Amino acid sequence: MCRPVEGAQVIFVPDPPGTTGAFATSDSAGKFSLRAFEQQFYDSRAQALTAATRIRLATDGMATAERNLDVSIARYRAGEAPILEVTDAQTTLIAQRTAYYQALFDYQSARARLAQAIGQ
Repeated sequence: MCRPVEGAQVIFVPDPPGTTGAFATSDSAGKFSLRAFEQQFYDSRAQALTAATRIRLATDGMATAERNLDVSIARYRAGEAPILEVTDAQTTLIAQRTAYYQALFDYQSARARLAQAIGQ
């Protein structure tokens, strides 16, 4: 049984042509297609929500990595840190940016699969 989720959008899915409401069918193929639809819908929704969370986390990670890089550069210029600290900070920032862009890609892919699942 489905329960509404706070903040979730309501999506109306039209009945396929040749049916008489709510995926009406007299054979087991209709039940299978409804289960497959539900599975694809919920999988795509879960993937989109997970990717959205990853986007938020990666955004925070990028901000932290940028501050760390700025501090490392300042310490290097002051003669308090080796250049290796700066290159490590740059590598960390690149990894955080990569994670962010991967999360964006995953989110858009999940949204496309979700739209496909509901027939848009």
